[in-house]
Amino acid sequence: MKIKFQKILSASFIIFIPLFFAGGCSGSIIWPDKISPSKIEKMSKNPVEIWTKKQPAAISGLESSGNNILLITSHRGHVYLVDSNSGNRIGKIWQPLYFDISSHVLNSSDGHLFIASRRKHQVVAHDISRGKTLWKKKFMNMQEEMIAYDNKLYLSRRDGTIIALDKKRGKQILSLKLDKPIDHGLIIWKNQIILTTLGGKLIILSPELKKIKSYDLKLCSSPIITPRDPFVILVNCDGKIILLDQDGNLSYPFENLGYTVYSPPKIVDQTLIISRADGEVMALDLTSGKMIWEFTDGNGLTNLPVQTTEDQVIIPYNRGTIVSLDIATGVEKWRYEVKHPIRHIQMTSAGLIVMDSKKNLSLIK
Repeated sequence: MKIKFQKILSASFIIFIPLFFAGGCSGSIIWPDKISPSKIEKMSKNPVEIWTKKQPAAISGLESSGNNILLITSHRGHVYLVDSNSGNRIGKIWQPLYFDISSHVLNSSDGHLFIASRRKHQVVAHDISRGKTLWKKKFMNMQEEMIAYDNKLYLSRRDGTIIALDKKRGKQILSLKLDKPIDHGLIIWKNQIILTTLGGKLIILSPELKKIKSYDLKLCSSPIITPRDPFVILVNCDGKIILLDQDGNLSYPFENLGYTVYSPPKIVDQTLIISRADGEVMALDLTSGKMIWEFTDGNGLTNLPVQTTEDQVIIPYNRGTIVSLDIATGVEKWRYEVKHPIRHIQMTSAGLIVMDSKKNLSLIK
């Protein structure tokens, strides 16, 4: 009798486990409206917290839209939507991989969402407008970056192999094997694919994976590469700034910063905004190469992306301080303290979305 009871208990436990983990989750995710581009919100002079909500896991990626909807992916494989005005979740949580989502691509034009997990070696294509999974594909030894352009989805392997898949069917249609492993990339800019290899080469490819140009810049491991208009900005680990234009021309308009930069820089009109790892922020004139202003009264280190509005530069410091500077003068406009260290920050149409180290997601405006 005791053995029979143990068998029943074991069977019940096995059934209970998937039900427990499936609770609150759905087999798909549907965007409730047409995906529209996000418009940058103007921040007030005295920003306040509008809402804060605990999330099921630390987020790995965030997309915002003009109709105040956030798409969130997490390090535990969650995909879900949030109303950015209220912080309330829209629909259920979708967990297609049950592993860390290392990268995602959202195509707003056709409503296709691509998510990838390096740990599970898998890519999933999902039609978010209809809530239908299009295909799943195993992809061994993939790197984090994934890009979509035209009808293709591009992925890369650590050995230097680049693969182009048909977005609708997941079928491989192109491939290229470089002579060295890929260090950083893939990045799409002006109908070109940009990446760097181990050893410091910068390589530009066409969408057909034909090599356009190659530069032996002797870049360090994982340089900052930021596509902006009209340049791609490269910042080496020694602080050297390189600008790449659409014709493939390189220029070095600035003196070497002499400091490490982790935060992707910004270009606003003819001004380059750089946030150094030690917390110093500076604005540089793209035409003359001269410094316009610098700000040193922050709070700790910076490695998160600088945010900008029409007239503000918003600097997130890792410890939790957010500082807004006048974009023309560098004068401090306001300062806001988050209770815990900042892990993610993004300017959206609703305001400033911030996630802290305790998995709290907040709207500040």
